[in-house]
Amino acid sequence: MKKAVVFVLIFAAILSGCANQPRQSSDYSQSSFSSENAHSDEEISLSSSSTQESSTTESSQPSSSSPASVAPNKEQPKPSAAQTGNQSSKPAVSESSVPESVEPPQPPKDPVSEKLKAQIYKEFQAGTPQKKFIYPVTSDWTSSVTNYSYDTRLQAHLSWKVSWILEGMYYAYKATDDKMFLNESVRMVDALLKKRDDAIHRQAFDGNIYPLWGSTSRYNGAFFTIKDADGNRLAVLQFHSQQNDQTYVSVNSNQDTNTFTLNIRHQNKTYTLPNLTLADLIQRVEREVSWSFYGSPREDKHVVEVAWLGDDTTALPQSCDYTMVENTNVPTPVHTALILEPMTQTYIELKNQGHPDAMRFRDEIKTMFDALLANNWDERGFFKEMDNSPTFLNGGKIIPWNQQLPLVSAMALYAKEENDAQLKQVVKQACSYFKTKITATSTGYLWRYWEDPSNTVTYYETTNYAALDLNSIRLIHSTGLAFSDADITLFAKTIKNRILKNAASPATHIDASSPKSDNLALLQKYLPFSPYVPEITALVEKQTLPWDIAAKLLYFKSKQS
Repeated sequence: MKKAVVFVLIFAAILSGCANQPRQSSDYSQSSFSSENAHSDEEISLSSSSTQESSTTESSQPSSSSPASVAPNKEQPKPSAAQTGNQSSKPAVSESSVPESVEPPQPPKDPVSEKLKAQIYKEFQAGTPQKKFIYPVTSDWTSSVTNYSYDTRLQAHLSWKVSWILEGMYYAYKATDDKMFLNESVRMVDALLKKRDDAIHRQAFDGNIYPLWGSTSRYNGAFFTIKDADGNRLAVLQFHSQQNDQTYVSVNSNQDTNTFTLNIRHQNKTYTLPNLTLADLIQRVEREVSWSFYGSPREDKHVVEVAWLGDDTTALPQSCDYTMVENTNVPTPVHTALILEPMTQTYIELKNQGHPDAMRFRDEIKTMFDALLANNWDERGFFKEMDNSPTFLNGGKIIPWNQQLPLVSAMALYAKEENDAQLKQVVKQACSYFKTKITATSTGYLWRYWEDPSNTVTYYETTNYAALDLNSIRLIHSTGLAFSDADITLFAKTIKNRILKNAASPATHIDASSPKSDNLALLQKYLPFSPYVPEITALVEKQTLPWDIAAKLLYFKSKQS
C-alpha cells in the first residue's frame, strides 16, 4: 500500500512539472494556395467538378453596380478548430502533448491548378509545336521567328504566328514567378527585333524602310510587272484587293502574231485575255476582268487595273509561267501592335527587376511608337492605314477596332510606366473616340466590327475579334488612363448577358446572334474578364487547352481565389 501511495505521488509530481513547462508556440499563418502556371505541348482535358456552369439569359436582371459587384465573391476560409471548438466525439488532446516535429496542416492544393502547372512546364519544355506552323520549326521557341518567311503563301503574318507565344510566356511567368519564362521572352523579343523590316532591309511600298514588322500581299494590294526578254518593264498591273498571296499571273507570248495571252488567277477563278497587245491592254483589262472588291478605290470596285504602261506599245512581253504577284509591304499598325502589347508587358517586368536588357527594349518600343504615330495616327482620334498606300480605299482610312486597341493598350502600359505625356494623350483621345462609337444598353455595350468608310461591313463585332478588343481594354483600364470601372462593368455585361446568353452555345457576334457550340473555344480568349464573369473560368476549365491558354487560366484563377 505504501508503495502504491509513493507511486501516485511521484506520478502527480511529474504531471505538475510538465504543466509548468512553457508551451511551444504554435503560431503560424495559413495562406491560401497560390495557383501557378504550367507549360507543355501536349493538350490535356481539364474538367472541374467543383465549378458549376452558369447560364445567363437576356431577361435576367444585370447588376448596375461597380465591377466589384460583378466579380465573384471570394471563397471564405473554413473556420479552424480553434475558432469553432473541437466538435469531434474523441477527447481533446492538449497542445502540450503534440510532438514538436508535427507541421501545421496546409490547405489542400487545387487539383485543376496543379494540373495546369504541370501541363505548362511539360509543353514549354517540349518546345514549338510544328502543328501550328506551315513552315518548319524546331524545339527552340525562337525558331517560330527565325524560320519565318514573309514570302510564304497562305500564311498568316509573323505577328499572328508568335504573339500568342509571347503572351503565354508572360502569363506563365506571372503565375509561377519562374524566371525561365521571362528569360525565354527576352530571347523571343531579340529574335523578333532581328526580323523587323529595318533589320532585314525590307522596303515598304513607298521605297522606305520602317522600324516595324511590315505587312504582306495577303493583307493589302499588290502589283505585277510585265517585262520584255531583257527584263525591261513594259507595264504594271495593280490589284486593289486582299489575299493576294493567292493571286497569280502568267504570260504566253506568240512571236508569229506578235500578241500574248494574259492569265490572271485568284483562288479558284481565272481570267484569260487572249490575242493581246500592249496597245489594247488597258481597255481589255477594264472590259474583261470583272473581279471586284468593296475595298477597291475605283468607282466600279474592280480589282485589276493597268497602273503604268510604257511608251513602246508594240513590244512583245516575255513569256512566264504562273507567278505570284509581288509581295507588297504596307506597314499596318496591327502587325506591330500584336507584338508590342506583350513586349511592353515583358519590358515592364524586366525594368522592375533591373534586367540589363530593359532599357534597350524600352528604346525599341518607343522607336516603334514614334513610327506609328508619324505614319498611322489621325488627329481625330484613331489609327489608320498609311496615306496613299495600296490598302483599303487607297489608304488613309480608319482600321478596325481589333487592329487599333492592341496598339493603344501597349501605349497605355508604356505611358504609365514611363510617365509619357504624349502617349497618355494619344491613349485618352483614342479611347474617347472609340467610346463615341459604342452604345450602352441594359445588357452591356454594343459596338460594330469597324467604322467602315465604305459602309459595307456594318455588323456587330464578332465574338472572336471582340476578345482582342476586350483584352486590350482591360489592360488600358488597369493603367487608369481610360475606361472607367463603370465601363468595365458594361463590357462584362456584354459577355454575361449576350455572348453567354446560352452558355452552351456562345454567340458569334456580341449582340447575342448566331449562337454555336463551336464558339466555346473562343471563351479561352476572354479569361481577362473572368474575375468579372466567373462563368468563363467554369467553361474554359472543361476544355482541352494549349499551354499558353493554360498559363492565362492559371493566372486569372489566382485573381478569383
